[in-house]
Amino acid sequence: MKFYTSCTLNCYDSCRVEVTVEGGMVVKASGDKNHPLTRGFVCSKFKKVIERTYSPDRLTLPLLKEKGVFKKISWNKAFEILTEKIGELYARGETLSVLHLFDYGSGGYLKRLDERFFNCLGGVTQPSGSLCWGNGYEAMIRDFGAPSLVEYQDLLESKAIILWGRDPITTNIHLVPFLKEAKAVGAKIIAINPIKIKGEFIDRHISIRPGTDGLLALGLARILVSEGFYAKEFVLEKVNNFEEFKKLFSEITVEKVLKETGISEDDLAYLAKLFAFKKPIAVLYGYGLQRYQNGGNTVRAINALLAITGNVGVKGGGPNYAHPLWKPYFGSIVKAEEKVRKRYFPWPVMANSILAAEPPIKLIFVTRSNPLNQAPDTMRMKEAFYNVPFKVTVDFFLSDTAYASDLIIPATSVFEEEDIVFSSWHYYLSYLPKIVTPPNGMLTEVEFWNELARKIGLKNFEPKTAREFIIEALEPLKPLGITFEILREKGYVRHPLAPFTFSDGKFLTPSGKIELMAGKGPGLYQAYDSLTAKKFPYRLLTVHPKDYLHSQFHNLESAEWGTKPRVVIHPSTAARHNLDNLAEVRVKTVTGEITGLVKVSDRVRPDTVVIEEGSWGIDGGGVNVLTPQVRPDMGDGVPFYDVLCNIEAVE
Repeated sequence: MKFYTSCTLNCYDSCRVEVTVEGGMVVKASGDKNHPLTRGFVCSKFKKVIERTYSPDRLTLPLLKEKGVFKKISWNKAFEILTEKIGELYARGETLSVLHLFDYGSGGYLKRLDERFFNCLGGVTQPSGSLCWGNGYEAMIRDFGAPSLVEYQDLLESKAIILWGRDPITTNIHLVPFLKEAKAVGAKIIAINPIKIKGEFIDRHISIRPGTDGLLALGLARILVSEGFYAKEFVLEKVNNFEEFKKLFSEITVEKVLKETGISEDDLAYLAKLFAFKKPIAVLYGYGLQRYQNGGNTVRAINALLAITGNVGVKGGGPNYAHPLWKPYFGSIVKAEEKVRKRYFPWPVMANSILAAEPPIKLIFVTRSNPLNQAPDTMRMKEAFYNVPFKVTVDFFLSDTAYASDLIIPATSVFEEEDIVFSSWHYYLSYLPKIVTPPNGMLTEVEFWNELARKIGLKNFEPKTAREFIIEALEPLKPLGITFEILREKGYVRHPLAPFTFSDGKFLTPSGKIELMAGKGPGLYQAYDSLTAKKFPYRLLTVHPKDYLHSQFHNLESAEWGTKPRVVIHPSTAARHNLDNLAEVRVKTVTGEITGLVKVSDRVRPDTVVIEEGSWGIDGGGVNVLTPQVRPDMGDGVPFYDVLCNIEAVE
């Protein structure tokens, strides 16, 4: 029997998938051939969703840690423990002593019932900012009033497409066919990235020193303005702060740009001519370029470059970051109005915030995330975690965070519960039917939150079935012609107001215009003191893996060389340290150290070390042992890439 569903992993594509069920199990998946983006193929990550669902190591009963050992317990016992632990703090009005740690490990809409539960408690301590895109998202709001998204089909109208920090082969495979089609009709495709992108569709790769993208953008802006190659009429009508913006780049010389960014004079001239004579130009942002302390201003600088060249609000041009169209319609499930107490800990300094909390954190409840793997400064995060009396985690496996918890609640697979999912990176809303039954009498997450709310006595939670929650969620969409019946019948629908590119020339800022960055220098690149740079001479980039989503799926099969992370270095770096492929190497930063296995590649810069993030610490990985707790210029995204390191052979 065949069913259609959609992937709920938090990635660009949210594939629409045809799955085959035999004997009550999902046995095969292929891309929906009729979906305008999926186009008949899925990436390896979704195949791992199937593998995870039927892994023999998957948790199907709650686990309780007693004297350091996990034991299976009944669901009733788990509810008894949670009712006592949470109910006591609720009764005393001390719910700010509960920390709900969550992110977006799953994009299924009903996964947000966790937020509903904790809001109905009266409010708890929650994270602010983002582990992913926060700095750039805030930059988009400051510049345009909201993020915008160039639709993939509209790239056929582009004269040039800049993959600025984005590697579609690794993180966005369904974009690739559209890039090839755009190239076939004449678009130039340029990659600006410290790591060389694979793909014959790339016309030019510009290898930039990590963290200097904003400096490059402002340097280009100065060249274009000084030579008169900018959209004067558009700037006059649609842009604020242009004169102040000019002051910002007034001292940025060509020599400074070349020295600090590490790009060639020929590359700089090429980009200047591109922005001077090609239009429309689309910039497809990768989130890595905003994972620095200057990350927000980096995005603002690139936005400004697009604005002054008239590449905003035109079909096939402008910034591609995200879109906000679905979000205003889907807030009801969390019942934010029930939150009467509020406290927020920023993700970039989460560990320090927990340790300094007053009132102190007495219970941590983790959902949709793996903070002991994904949050910065892992050792400090562990210290903070173990300092809290009781920890609960919802997960499929004994992940790094689950292993450090006291109680583990099994997570529900995408195949086991009816749901809906929308994306911030395309314009489609999808229906997800219940395809198979959870194993061993396991409760779904909807059933879990309903029952926990009932046992604690949260009448304001208003328990419902999954179907009822979905119907309620879709009610605001009726004026747009979208109902549950229509969505279930069609499987997916496009947002009627898409695309969101400011094509009407109206921006959502207070002035109604694009607000260019202004004021004193925003820290265009991170300058390290000479002593630190001498001790740690390489930039460390902890990039996304191709076949995994952050820490998900790493336990399902061994990596190429076992569980140790691969440490990718340039041939000249390998020669300097006398290292060969597969050599064991120690990577050190001011925060910590880990060991890994060398992979020599000319895709990375000689001044850069690259390690894929996500490997589990309990398996010898855990790259965030190396990343510090620092806050960025805006948005409270984590500056994962603002790290210097050194390497040495393990004797």
